[in-house]
Amino acid sequence: MITFSLSILVRIAKLEIAGNKPKALASLRHYLKNKKEKYAVAILDGDYDPLLEAVYEREVFLTDCCDLISQTFYTDRSLQYALDVVSDQAPSVSEVRDTVEEMLGNLGYVRLANHRHRLEISLCDITAKLAGKTIEEIVDSLFKMKKVNTDLSKECLLSLCKTERAGDCPVFLLLRGHDIGIAVSVFLKKKIKSGKNTSPTKIEDAMLAAYDSKDFTDTDMYKSISSWASEIGLDIFSV
Repeated sequence: MITFSLSILVRIAKLEIAGNKPKALASLRHYLKNKKEKYAVAILDGDYDPLLEAVYEREVFLTDCCDLISQTFYTDRSLQYALDVVSDQAPSVSEVRDTVEEMLGNLGYVRLANHRHRLEISLCDITAKLAGKTIEEIVDSLFKMKKVNTDLSKECLLSLCKTERAGDCPVFLLLRGHDIGIAVSVFLKKKIKSGKNTSPTKIEDAMLAAYDSKDFTDTDMYKSISSWASEIGLDIFSV
């Protein structure tokens, strides 16, 4: 478990904002207007960029939970616990990890090209459909699904993605938090022929349940929150 020092009052708000960003914004603004606590940390689920741009008060620190999910996937104890919850016949940690990295690798290169070149490609809600496909298949699907919002040609996008694949980006950096839960779910449903306890949410929750404070201190989330707290003179974490 992760605990927070009682020497200050910190409000931890986990906001489900995917598809509901206005409500999340309203919740944060209501807190700022009526707050009793002096500072807030909001751990956001989903694309938090709109909130990052809209809530700029120094008293509020916004962070994304993707790093936390990714960290649990690369913590043997957490992933093993999730597999044990799913089935006593689930594959090994190493097999799941290797397979998911392979499933998401090509999609990761597309995301990387999209980010580095600011291509404005909509990559939401595509993981379950495109995980495990080749770069060529992913690019072709993006155009068929009308996810490409620029005048970019299919050939140009394919070239940019292949250039990223030829680079030296470590594969684990290509995996985004919730993509992992989806890919693990897709793989396990095929592997053990059962949908019991294999939803992405159940898998993520199980991984987090076996995660402890020592694991948390290794994440970018912990470091970024600590840096913010240090800048404003707070000692937040008691782990």
